[in-house]
Amino acid sequence: MSKVKTMLKIGGGAALVAAIVAVFVVATQGRDPDLEALEQEGKQYILENDKAAGLRKNRASLAEWAYTSNLTTENEEKKLQIQLEVSKEEKKAWEETKMYHWQDFQDYTLRRMFKKYTMLGVSILPDDKYKLLMKSVSDMESNYATAKVCSFTNATKCDLALEPDITDIFTKSQNPEELKHYWVEWHKAAGAKVRDNFTTYVQIENEAAKLNDYKNVADWWQSDYEVSDFEEQLAKLWEELKPLYQQMHAYVRKRLRDKYGDSVVSARGPIPAHLLGNMWAQTWNNIESFTRPYPDKKEIDITQAMQDQKYTPLKMFQMSDEFFKSLNLTAMPELFWKNSIIVKPDDREIVCHASAWDFYDGKDFRIKQCTTVDYEYFQTTHHEMGHIQYFLQYRDQPVIFRDGANPGFHEAVGDTIALSVSSPKHLRRVGLLTGDAEDEQTEINQLYKMGIDKIVFLPFAYTLDLWRYGVFRGTTPPEDYNCHYWRLRETLQGVEPPVNRTEEDFDAAAKYHVSADVEYARYYVSFVIQFQFHRALCQAAGEYDPADPTKKLVDCDIYQSVAAGNALSNMLKMGSSKPWPDAMEVLTGQRHMKADALLEYFKPLHDWLKQENLRTGEYIGWEPSKMQYCTSEQLAAVNAKETQTEPPMIFKIVGELALVGAIASVFIVAAQEWAQERAAEESSGREYMRKLDELTSKIRNKMALARWNYDSNLTKHNEDVLMQVSLEIAEEEKEYWKETMTYIWHEFEDEDLKRMFKKYSILGTSALPEDLNQRLIQAINNMKSTYAKATICDYKNRTKCDLHVEPDVTDIFAHSEDSEELKHVWLEWYKASGAPSRRDFMEYVQMCNEAAKLNGYDTVAEWWLSYYEVPDSEQQFALLWNQIKPLYQQIHAYVRRHLRLKYGEEVVSAKGPIPAHLLSNIWAQTWSGVERFTKPFPDKPDVNVTTALIEQNYTVLKFFETADDFFKSLNLQGVPDSFWENSILEKPDDGRELVCHASAWDFYDSEDFRIKQCTTITSAFFKTTHHEMGHIQYYLQYKDLPVIYRGGANPGFHEAVGDVISLSVSTPKHLRVIGLLEDGPDDMESNINQLYKMGLEKIVFLPFAYVLDLYRYGIFRGTTIPDDYNCHFWQLRESIQGIEPPAPRSEDDFDPAAKYHVAADVEYMRYYVSFVIQFQFHKSLCELAGQYVPGDPNTLLSDCDIYKSTAAGNALGKMLQMGSSKPWPDAMAVLTGERKMNAKGLLEYFKPLHDWLKAENERTGEFIGWESSKVEYCSSEQRAEMEGSEFIKKLKKLGDPTRIEDFIAVELLVKEFIQHWQTEKQRLFTRPEFRGSYSTVVTATAAKHYAPLVVRDKNSRKTHGKSGQPDQANMACAQTRKLSRTWFQIKLVLFLVHNLCSADPQLDLPPLPQISSTQRNPYGGGYGLSSTPASINAPGNQYDLRNQFSTARQNPSTPGIYPVSSTPFSRINPDINNNGYPSSTIRPYDDRNRDDRIDINNDPNFRRNDPNFVRNDPNYVGANPYDFNRGIDGNSIDDRFHQVNLQQIRDFLLQADDQASKECTNNVAAQWNFETDVNDATQHAALDAQQRYTLFQRGLWEAAQQIPRGAVRDYATFRQLRLLSIIGPSALPPDQLDRYNRLINDMLAVYNTAEICAYNEPFKCGLHLQPELQFIMSHSRDWDELQHVWTEWRRNTGRRIRDLYEQLVDLTNQAARLNNFTDASSYWMFPYESQNFRQEVDEVWEQIKPLYDLLHAYVRRRLREAYGPERISRSAPIPAHILGDMWGQSWSGIVPFTLPYPGKTLVDVSPAMLQQGYTPLTIFQLAEEFFVSMNMSAMPPDFWALSVFEQPQERHIHCQPSAWDFCNRHDFRIKMCTHVDMKDLVTAHHEMAHIEYFLAYKNQPKIFRDGANPGFHEAIGETIALSVASPRHLQTLGLVQRSVDDTAHDINYLFTQAMDKLAFLPFSLVMDKWRWDVFTGNVRKEQYNCHWWSLREQYQGIKPPVLRSELDFDPGAKYHIPANIPYIR
Repeated sequence: MSKVKTMLKIGGGAALVAAIVAVFVVATQGRDPDLEALEQEGKQYILENDKAAGLRKNRASLAEWAYTSNLTTENEEKKLQIQLEVSKEEKKAWEETKMYHWQDFQDYTLRRMFKKYTMLGVSILPDDKYKLLMKSVSDMESNYATAKVCSFTNATKCDLALEPDITDIFTKSQNPEELKHYWVEWHKAAGAKVRDNFTTYVQIENEAAKLNDYKNVADWWQSDYEVSDFEEQLAKLWEELKPLYQQMHAYVRKRLRDKYGDSVVSARGPIPAHLLGNMWAQTWNNIESFTRPYPDKKEIDITQAMQDQKYTPLKMFQMSDEFFKSLNLTAMPELFWKNSIIVKPDDREIVCHASAWDFYDGKDFRIKQCTTVDYEYFQTTHHEMGHIQYFLQYRDQPVIFRDGANPGFHEAVGDTIALSVSSPKHLRRVGLLTGDAEDEQTEINQLYKMGIDKIVFLPFAYTLDLWRYGVFRGTTPPEDYNCHYWRLRETLQGVEPPVNRTEEDFDAAAKYHVSADVEYARYYVSFVIQFQFHRALCQAAGEYDPADPTKKLVDCDIYQSVAAGNALSNMLKMGSSKPWPDAMEVLTGQRHMKADALLEYFKPLHDWLKQENLRTGEYIGWEPSKMQYCTSEQLAAVNAKETQTEPPMIFKIVGELALVGAIASVFIVAAQEWAQERAAEESSGREYMRKLDELTSKIRNKMALARWNYDSNLTKHNEDVLMQVSLEIAEEEKEYWKETMTYIWHEFEDEDLKRMFKKYSILGTSALPEDLNQRLIQAINNMKSTYAKATICDYKNRTKCDLHVEPDVTDIFAHSEDSEELKHVWLEWYKASGAPSRRDFMEYVQMCNEAAKLNGYDTVAEWWLSYYEVPDSEQQFALLWNQIKPLYQQIHAYVRRHLRLKYGEEVVSAKGPIPAHLLSNIWAQTWSGVERFTKPFPDKPDVNVTTALIEQNYTVLKFFETADDFFKSLNLQGVPDSFWENSILEKPDDGRELVCHASAWDFYDSEDFRIKQCTTITSAFFKTTHHEMGHIQYYLQYKDLPVIYRGGANPGFHEAVGDVISLSVSTPKHLRVIGLLEDGPDDMESNINQLYKMGLEKIVFLPFAYVLDLYRYGIFRGTTIPDDYNCHFWQLRESIQGIEPPAPRSEDDFDPAAKYHVAADVEYMRYYVSFVIQFQFHKSLCELAGQYVPGDPNTLLSDCDIYKSTAAGNALGKMLQMGSSKPWPDAMAVLTGERKMNAKGLLEYFKPLHDWLKAENERTGEFIGWESSKVEYCSSEQRAEMEGSEFIKKLKKLGDPTRIEDFIAVELLVKEFIQHWQTEKQRLFTRPEFRGSYSTVVTATAAKHYAPLVVRDKNSRKTHGKSGQPDQANMACAQTRKLSRTWFQIKLVLFLVHNLCSADPQLDLPPLPQISSTQRNPYGGGYGLSSTPASINAPGNQYDLRNQFSTARQNPSTPGIYPVSSTPFSRINPDINNNGYPSSTIRPYDDRNRDDRIDINNDPNFRRNDPNFVRNDPNYVGANPYDFNRGIDGNSIDDRFHQVNLQQIRDFLLQADDQASKECTNNVAAQWNFETDVNDATQHAALDAQQRYTLFQRGLWEAAQQIPRGAVRDYATFRQLRLLSIIGPSALPPDQLDRYNRLINDMLAVYNTAEICAYNEPFKCGLHLQPELQFIMSHSRDWDELQHVWTEWRRNTGRRIRDLYEQLVDLTNQAARLNNFTDASSYWMFPYESQNFRQEVDEVWEQIKPLYDLLHAYVRRRLREAYGPERISRSAPIPAHILGDMWGQSWSGIVPFTLPYPGKTLVDVSPAMLQQGYTPLTIFQLAEEFFVSMNMSAMPPDFWALSVFEQPQERHIHCQPSAWDFCNRHDFRIKMCTHVDMKDLVTAHHEMAHIEYFLAYKNQPKIFRDGANPGFHEAIGETIALSVASPRHLQTLGLVQRSVDDTAHDINYLFTQAMDKLAFLPFSLVMDKWRWDVFTGNVRKEQYNCHWWSLREQYQGIKPPVLRSELDFDPGAKYHIPANIPYIR
């Protein structure tokens, strides 16, 4: 390290680079294989494990089947033995699986497989426990299966089984006594006997849950649904469904009462459970015969029809099989029919419960069902066959994914089919129903019959698992099993047992699923989502249209619908490979469970039931049962528990719903009023949006016309008109935008309306000021004009200099094979079109970035990326390229060989990049022209149709007519007549210049659509024509949408649509159909030729498209500066595309602008995206058209032509019609069923070509990839820096030579580093990407690209601890230790680099301290060493103990500055009067309260609306991917570091402290200069200094982090290190940190710009908090005016930020956890260093409260006297709006009319001060004398020389009083615009108290120079103020001539103080108690406002003046809430 330091000091830049290189060389030695290889290893492992899992599951299933199909002891023992063996194998596999750190894998599917395999299930149990569990469940199942009861009529016949005997009795009997007998006997036989088994089962199953990291089985079961609020969702669904169920319950109860009499069925009670036709009352189908609504209507008795038609169980299954086959789904395999049991055997006992079985071998699927011929089994058969169909569809998935998307999906699939099967339409089709269609009464009967199956089942299913949740959680103990079970059934289902029950009974286990350990909520879920599935399938089948009364949902039958079957198949094939919302969305387009489809289905029945029950006077609901099922003691316990805050048992959900009801009742009036208000505003917003849409249509039409006129006729006049129109429209849009932003659209209910508002809230470039916008438009127009007008001279005739890019240059490149001609044209074109635009491009970049910032984006790169609506789009693009790259490299190698053969090795090298001019395209973006001499099989017929087009006399017009016919053949729209009239389809010959680049135009009037294209008769233009017509088709499809939605779903969609058509158009099949290609061979060779030709267009385009925007991202972000424009462009093209310029290039050239899209400001990634997703679209369309079947060699994807397929066209049309009205994944799902971009379709399309190329290149020995180009495109200095680096050479040597883009990324990184180190520092530190210290930048960037090279795995991914491999394990540990040390060295070097770049003077860091593993932390406990990556105690940390009043933001406050009663200097928090620190004052009317004063008009320090300020904040620390301390046991210090010398650490801290003091001095000086001379220059200097200081602090933290505190035994040293260990929100990942800042930024923007209208003056608006509203609150005595101001302020602040605050809470908690705190409340309490801080605060309040209560009572009385007893009660809380302050935090404003002795004037010595000649200087001299009199320090000389006591005349300063510590132990100052008055006399003493504090601790280490806790510094000043303001002291000073020590004056004085200080205390307490509760989760989001007012009433005794609800968010009306500033200080 010492050598490195010396080099850095002496060697300058070269030594600097050498040092970095040296360290990285060391770091890269001996590294493990890269993460990609590890991931590949993981993939191989998991696939092998998956295969083994399939074998295990097969064995287990076979054993289970053998037992349940033959219940013998032998089979049971075999089953248990195999289960035990499988359990051991699973456990072994699990132990190996969990050793992989799969969380770091990139492949989502792989991560998901690992995640699922790391859940072991019950196999995790020890063998004995596992065996006992299996035995318990097996015993329960066996008891259930073998249970028998005696006959009711023959007591000696005791062999009646549940199925079919008892079930048949419940189906047919209507004898209540007989039913009661069987009910009692069955529950006795099947339930009571297994209570002990069940208790054992619960205990062991819970143990298994805990071993799987769940609290209990309830949480375990719910985890399968992958949502955190599953129980709440179930409860919500039930609340939606309950009204329908209660109507049905009431109706059925009446019919049962009519049948059995009042003595059996009461009029208002629950229904006896035995009367409902089912043993468990779960469905009531069997009582339909005598409860049918219209009994005279013909009964649909399917059972009788089945029996009449001789149905057999086999026939029922065959019919079901035929149903699925009719949907184009899979037929049952032969093994199914061979192995299934569909009739109960006569020779043995079996488990008869219907079940479907998957044996996990992809072949064997079975059903076991004791089928009888009846309608119920007819439906059950279809249900079970639905399970089998699901098995068949996902059988090709990995075993772990062979399951339903969630447990309810499997159940729903069969039932969805049953909904069709049960429809009258289907029953007629299969001959089970005859006659005419149903009338309304028959339909009600049918719905009723469905309802007593579907609807009544829901509360039963809900109850069964709600009860078991309580059992598993322990809230239902064994002694309460039966009591709680029946309590739930009565409460939710409204049924009661037919006889009294006791705990001797165990009725729950009489249900199979309880005995068999089967989770039951799946059925509840399935009964809801099946209707969602059904509705979607019916729509796909054309069987349902909500607007067509002839196509009702209830009568839908999807039988024989291939479309429905394909849609269903798409979902089923996914299995559980994706979370269930993804699967649901594929079929339904919805991502949530909803009851709306079910309620829609049953709405006619619901309406009928309500009318019928009203007619008969039925009681809706039920009164308590008179049956006894709980003892009196149990009932007492239940009732007691139900009154608890947290209902622990059966009424938990019910209780919560009741609580919601109670809250609702309180807020109902306010909610209704607000609902009306919100509805009115939303209605207004909807009307406004309609008008805005009309206006937008007009202005966009105007703009499009102006652009068209200019682009089609490039004249100065048209350019001027375009400029004028652009500026006018920009101003119009800005005005519309301002009006749009006045709507609180975030609160609208209509999601579509919110989306429209959101889109309109992005202003675009119109956000620029007019002058800047004009500059931007001019720059773009200049570049486009340069491009369009560019001409070059002909190679063969140099006098002919009128060649344009189109058609001339394009034509030359398409046909010429003269390399010199091509080089000439290439060079001339780039010279003419590129270089002249460089200056305009630089202007364009600057203006565009300004516009981006004004729209809330860091740069244009982020703006462009936002179009894709996913946060990781850049990473997705890179991932796509990595998938495609191997195919591209094979094409590249193959083409290079043929070019070399053609042009010779002197032109094309064997291993280098390809010269760009030889690839038949001026930009080398497509290589179609070289196909003629590189064709794989040249003897095969050429499919290029250019010749045919010419021979067949195709014209330009015929091109477009042919394309139009293609779209019409798909049942899409033809173009309108105006298209043909207005388009420019070929280049005019009238001499005008125009932009020839092909483009499609929408003029936004829904009528005018055009294309402008200089068409020539070529094959390429034939396809381009179809492409552009694809754009037009998109326009036509979405033309009726609102204008804001008239765009592609994402930028790539528009491009993809035309290309999808081109994929068909370019096939030989289509070319033959339209006569452009004669019949030719369709063999493999021809197919390779065709794919190759396609590849030269599609595949080779991808890296070009990728490079073009990757390059521009770098420019917009500033990583590519103007000096490197051309160099970086070619570096990227060489590295990613493998091409080189034909001649040397320099920075005099500007080659990117030779591409139209660069010159025209067109984002290009859209084309990259389109070239990928078009294959996804194509595959789906081909499948719909029947042109492609995966796996069928006769239907290749590459030969698909969708021409004339209306099915494909209809599907495409549906997607296109959506425009951008929904996020693009929604649109993609409509067509493809997929929600993500992937390259699989593309790779599948080109796989034959890829395989052929690999074989061919291997045969010819081609080099795959490319070596570095020998053409110079960077200067020698640039290339020396880039290519001459040993660092780069080492990385290339160690890395995969095929990963060229990785090399260039690092090359760019190092080059960027060196260049910017050499350039000026200011420019470096203001760059947005350098948000951390330099080490952070280099670390993060290098980590991103080279994590595999730095360390095999930061957490030792997989421990090689198997026997026989100890050396490998030790080697891995040794390697980790080595790399840990190396990485620390790298960090220190980078830290030194940072200081060379940014700090002056520089810090000499000590050598690396070494720590012994034997040393331990003696100060353990509270805040010790965290295993979480430690974090810097940097500005922005709420508890930066050096910068006490930092504000939780990433914008730093200045250390050592203490403004009076306020935060320190902070650009985020300007003058906020005292942040919760009460000011000392004796003035009763003093405006200096703890308010939210922000002078946004006069404070140049306030930059709230400057997005560049926050988002370019350098104060960012990202997670360090090379943190070797992470994940390593804190006790294994020796694994990371050697023996440490404590003195070395002290030396390190001493030097660091010295350097930090110097850096702090420089920073504070810059801030002082700004605040005492406010101008642009000093402001910029202050910003730069602050950023530099922030970087220094972070670098210091990074270095100090490498010293583990736990090894330091010296307390002072330990404390210093500890105070550097908290980083605050900066611990968040970059995206979350950015969101955290944006959230606060957005909330404060709302707060700071909030304004209201005056009371009774609706047109006098624009009133701000300061000064208008605070003045009104403190001076007005008009009750209504105060209420108006109070309410409106909260409506315009708190209510508008609620959603944002909820997100902020989550992120603040996340940051706290990353800092090793449990939540943010612990984090906020940390600086007070007390384990019982909250308790201490409460104890203090209890001491103060009696005094406060007296003050409160007195003030309430005086207010009652002022406002009247009708408004203020004698004993109620005080209304908050009349306390003289917006927040009721200080009551000073009402002192004038509440003063105890109003005749006694308050002391004010201001007149005496003036009379005695006081000056500002004498005021401070008096203050100094005060402190000296207490034996404290006199002010140092510099204090008097340098402080500012008065407002200077010659310059503007910030007048806010503040005390300053310059961190150098001798310079301390005060800045204050002092007035000679009493207020400033007190303030001067307050500020000087800060100085005294500075002087007292100046000799401490810098990190200790601060208040003892966050409240101390302010308290010291206030303490002094208490004395100074006392009458006695004022008399001592001679400012009060006579004594004022009488009681009246004392009381008035103390009262004035109390109204400020005492009244403030409960408010400040509530502020943070509320947030503590929010952060800990004790208060849910839906209780925020309720809890706020509950606390304010409890502590403050105040209440809101009007009713409040959860629609309000009143805490957010206080600045410190959205600013996230702790208040308890």
